[in-house]
Amino acid sequence: DFCFVEDMKLIHTVLRTWDNRRLVVPNAILQNEVIINYSVEDPTMLAPVYVQVSYESDLEKAMQIMVEVARKHPECMPTGNLPNAVVMEFQDSGILLRLLSRAKDQPTAWKMARDLLLEIKKEFDRQGIEIPYPRRYLVAGRELQEQISELTKAVKTFSEAMKPLSLQQANSHPSYGQTAEPKH
Repeated sequence: DFCFVEDMKLIHTVLRTWDNRRLVVPNAILQNEVIINYSVEDPTMLAPVYVQVSYESDLEKAMQIMVEVARKHPECMPTGNLPNAVVMEFQDSGILLRLLSRAKDQPTAWKMARDLLLEIKKEFDRQGIEIPYPRRYLVAGRELQEQISELTKAVKTFSEAMKPLSLQQANSHPSYGQTAEPKH
């Protein structure tokens, strides 16, 4: 996780997390870990954004939209070939795309990534690019299919029987005009 170093003591270091929690970490642990310092020399950060699109989507169009959305963001720092979008992986429900863009620092990169996701979704909706979601197709066995068929027929028969009669049907019905006489 990304943290700010708040204090360093002889035995421990105090770290502040992105959500403002304080971690007191023994220096013995820190000396055996790889630590990435994001604030030394070049504080700029890459802001990766991953979006899955359906297999039916126009990939070139989707990647073009992602890059255009990033270029319009006020915090995006276009440099070299950034921002750019590439195909990352073929997955179960769709194709994973990655957008890389640069921001001035880590907090800005996180905010920009969230903003970009929202704007990409809006633009995909406008342009007809589908973001897939898992779908399940159930395959019923023969016995279950027969039961469903019988239930469907029963519902149809019941629905027909419950329909009100038209005036013409009522007049032609054999019991029309007959009244039951009380039995003595």
